[in-house]
Parts: sequence; C-alpha cells; structure tokens
Amino acid sequence: MNNMSKYSDIVSDGGMDPRNEYVKERKSHQINEAAEKIKGLIDIQKQNGNYNCNEYMYGMLIGLECAYYTLLGEHLYKHTERPKEWLDDNIPKDFVPTVAEQ
Repeated sequence: MNNMSKYSDIVSDGGMDPRNEYVKERKSHQINEAAEKIKGLIDIQKQNGNYNCNEYMYGMLIGLECAYYTLLGEHLYKHTERPKEWLDDNIPKDFVPTVAEQ
C-alpha cells in the first residue's frame, strides 16, 4: 500500500482532505490574478481613442470584457455600448502619416 492510499483511507471517513482545500485556494488566487490583469487591459482599452477608433478595437474591448466576466463566473453582463461613430471615419482620405525625424 502506498502513502496516497493510506492517506485516502484516513480522510475517506468524511474528513476533509487539506490538499483539496489548498488546490481550490490556489486556483481561486490564480483566477483572481488573471481577472485583475484583464481588468487593467479593459481600463486601457476603454480610453477615448482606443475602443472608439474602429470596429476592430471595439471588438477587442468586448472580448476582454467577456473574458473578465467569464473568469468571475458572471455570464450575463452589460458590455460597453458601441460608439455612435468611429474616430477612423473622421480621418481625411488624403491623409498620409509621416514619421518624425530623430
């Protein structure tokens, strides 16, 4: 009999396996850390000039929000509303970006 089966026999009578509690706590901590990092990305993406630049950037925000709320276990959430107009639509057609000389 190996040590694992001995230990399993001890806790099989209804006692709580402390290893399971550690694993749950560690997983919860990892999820919270990931959610915190995603929340930081959401804060950046929500800034004027990011999410309202074009549809791609707006989609990125929605994806980040979806990931954030899914990690937290909230599957029904109110996402950021779509802007009425995209900033990219206001760029003149003849605009040519230049690189500043160093």
